Amino acid sequence: DFVDTWRNGVETPEGLDFPLIEDLLESLRPHAPDQEAFDRFTNEWMLERALPSLELREADVQPDGDGYRVTATLANTGTGTADVTVRVEGKAPADDQPAASADVTEGISDDSDSPVDLWVSFEPVRLLVDPDVELLHAGRRRTETPLTP
Repeated sequence: DFVDTWRNGVETPEGLDFPLIEDLLESLRPHAPDQEAFDRFTNEWMLERALPSLELREADVQPDGDGYRVTATLANTGTGTADVTVRVEGKAPADDQPAASADVTEGISDDSDSPVDLWVSFEPVRLLVDPDVELLHAGRRRTETPLTP
């Protein structure tokens, strides 16, 4: 729809017009399964200036049955709401084997803390936020911490 409408510009009384980000969003909105959620997301992340500033605090590991309970606080001192992956990584059993890992998704919002609580069946060695770098956020160095059971 967007390309069809704007391929060669749009004629107006003032001359040829070309699209803005708002025009792209207007063409995408009808295709969103939830238009209110679409509007909330695009307003925050595309039209405003959301920038989470994340930090892991109070990371702890405790033996728990046949595994370990990993807890921490994920703090957002910035702005923006999003879901972010928090990963617990274990020690690789051998050089040619991948390390064990477990993920949990945490919701963040403006200037708030989110508890992280994850049980794992392996010895955890590292806790990190957004391991696949899917979210634009400040403080990436503050979102990784070594763990010691």
